[in-house]
Amino acid sequence: MKRSRLAATYLLLGLMLVLPVSTVLPALANEGQGKGSEPLPVFLDGTRIDLLPGGGSITLPADQPYFVIHGFADVWKDLTVEEKKSLLEDQYFTLTINGVLVELKRVIYFWNVPDSPDDQMRVMYYVEFEAGHFAAGTYTFTGTWYSPGGTSSETVTVTFS
Repeated sequence: MKRSRLAATYLLLGLMLVLPVSTVLPALANEGQGKGSEPLPVFLDGTRIDLLPGGGSITLPADQPYFVIHGFADVWKDLTVEEKKSLLEDQYFTLTINGVLVELKRVIYFWNVPDSPDDQMRVMYYVEFEAGHFAAGTYTFTGTWYSPGGTSSETVTVTFS
């Protein structure tokens, strides 16, 4: 038991050291930026353009900062070593705006779920847009989640005025 736990620890430490363009953060969260009380990293500035629960259209002022963040989360203690590796390596999110692929950054953080033993590891992909980035007009945001179990996409039409 101790040997397998030690091997799993070394595997996870190794993965954390070699993951490209990843930022590992402690449980820094900013309540209230997402739907409900979903925690988001504190460094994100502006209003979230959320692609879930999917579909629809929204109108936003063009002179404000915005960000998009989506990804994957799972109860870390319940995962096997293989599932942990898959969460960190095999699942990813892409974003297109008007059909153009947007370069995203990745952040990995651990969230201590309040009043629950089910703490989560989150692997999130994000982009920030400065105030005035979007000219007035209509834009189609499409997010796609890729995992070994399949692919899922959601689209939101955003009109900036």
